[in-house]
Amino acid sequence: LTASNLHRQAWQRGESLVDWCLDKGVRILNDDESLPTFESERDGASPRWELVDDLCGSDHRLLYVEVDSQGGSLAPPRLAHRLVDTAKGITDSLSTLVREFTPEAPAPSDTTWWTSDLSRRKAKLKRAQRTFYRHKKQNGPDAPSTVHFREIRDTARRKFCAAVKEAKGVAARRFFNDLQHYSRCVKRGCPRIPPAAICPEGVNQADFLLRRLFPRDPDRAAEVDALVLSPQTDPVPAVTHSELREAANGLRRGAAPGEDDVTNGIILDTLEVLKDNWSTQFTKALGTGEYPGGWKTSKGIFIHKAGRDPTKPNGWRPICLVGSGSKLFERLIVERLASCPQIRKRLDSPIVHGFCKGKSVDSAVLRVVEAFRAGRKRSKRAPIALVQLDVQNAFSSVKHSHILATLVRYNVPRYLVRIVEDYLKAQYVSAIYGSDEAGLELERGVPQGSALGPFLFLLSTLPLVDEFADMEGKGVSLTLYADDTTVVVSGGTGPSLVKRWRSAEALLLAWATNAGVSYEPVKSQALLPRTIGDHILSLDGTPIDIVKVVRVLGVWIDHRLSFQHHIRLKVSEAKAKLGRLRHLGWARAGITGKKIIKTYKVAILPALAHAIVAWKEGLESATAKTA
Repeated sequence: LTASNLHRQAWQRGESLVDWCLDKGVRILNDDESLPTFESERDGASPRWELVDDLCGSDHRLLYVEVDSQGGSLAPPRLAHRLVDTAKGITDSLSTLVREFTPEAPAPSDTTWWTSDLSRRKAKLKRAQRTFYRHKKQNGPDAPSTVHFREIRDTARRKFCAAVKEAKGVAARRFFNDLQHYSRCVKRGCPRIPPAAICPEGVNQADFLLRRLFPRDPDRAAEVDALVLSPQTDPVPAVTHSELREAANGLRRGAAPGEDDVTNGIILDTLEVLKDNWSTQFTKALGTGEYPGGWKTSKGIFIHKAGRDPTKPNGWRPICLVGSGSKLFERLIVERLASCPQIRKRLDSPIVHGFCKGKSVDSAVLRVVEAFRAGRKRSKRAPIALVQLDVQNAFSSVKHSHILATLVRYNVPRYLVRIVEDYLKAQYVSAIYGSDEAGLELERGVPQGSALGPFLFLLSTLPLVDEFADMEGKGVSLTLYADDTTVVVSGGTGPSLVKRWRSAEALLLAWATNAGVSYEPVKSQALLPRTIGDHILSLDGTPIDIVKVVRVLGVWIDHRLSFQHHIRLKVSEAKAKLGRLRHLGWARAGITGKKIIKTYKVAILPALAHAIVAWKEGLESATAKTA
């Protein structure tokens, strides 16, 4: 042991470690430069230890020791040498959350903020301190040699502190750039699902998933050819520079590139230089009705949904990464489709939300909550039902002929119908899963991950807007957000409510048949606060499950509209994310408690306030304040 430790009162915090070392015959070899080494000749129990350079300015490092002297479970005593316990910085409960919600594996060595230069400067500072104290003790505090070595020590300390600040700044910037969205404090990725859980042994997993997620449609060509399209009489409007800039504003820097590896940043940085070329080529493509063939190939990524069966299509979320040039062209087509009079009229309907300007999850959830609240206030005995429907594999199953028929129905210009028809034709998805590779040409469905694909699915739901427009005054409220369908039905009696639901059910099933999609009754749920006698709500002949709370677009709604269940989940989620952020921030960037809290308020809290406009009243209750 170093001699200086024998005279420091703080060394008493390590007495338990020293006693154990003496009992086991362990020697701790420690000098100014090398790391401690444990040696024992007579005992088989070996400690697990780790050094953490997280306290600058101290002449010792933080030492974590785990000892199993009884052969039982490891007990991790936290021993600190000449330091205070910084783990109490926020709360003890958050320390528990850190262990529960963060990976057990330590962070990679290249992500720590401590560098070899800091080790060298720290050793130099320690030598300067020892020299200064030696001259001060021998010659007095005012001796010339003492003053000289005091200046050397102060200079070494200033340089060391400046280097520490710079190293922490570099690591903090790297930490922020890596996380990007602090609401996604990511743990280490889950291990890949074993092949036996997806498909039989020897089957190409990538091909198996592609064929499960993207159904085939042998009648596609015949159904598309059967559509009667009006001839193109008006000239195709040229693509303007303002259209290009507006489309480019929707591109997000840092998004994953497609097969061509061209990022959105390259498109944005070169837009002003290449805007004439973009305008000319896009105008030519719209005139000929031919979508560039090189942009029809996308890279497929399969994301498994937690808790879902991996052998079923609804257990996965297929994402298609398209090229950045295609994203620009798709956004331009989306803007022109949305500006068509009949399309714009239906997009302005309160029924439609998502993938359109001025509407979001907040507006959709608020509409559902207000419709449910209005039904509850009508009468104390009048029943009301909130039905959340699950569409199976919606984006990948919608028929191309239905999309094109919807465009024709709403008098979309002929050149836009032609370009959409060619866009849907011969779409190709290539995918890699594990060691298997495969590709598939889409015969139905739209690629998720693009701008035009989800918007075309939204357009395919517009016939429902026409069907349900007259039912608003009859106690039936429909809310559409992409493939999420929510119906609020109210009636004076139980039989009248069931009758209205059956009318809505018939319209929904008729649309699903035309679109080529299907509702999944087993996954659908209903919130029914008041009994309706012996009558039941069913979907396509299957009874709908009656629940006490139902999840609508990420918000848990209960029959009293108190939102206490949702608030409790949000509080636990906030604690978990704060714990992960605190762990990652300190381990990777040396960020202290105040900066962690500031980052949490700026970055995590807004994400936790998802659709807050719909459930803000629940925060005012006494139960929510104590959650």
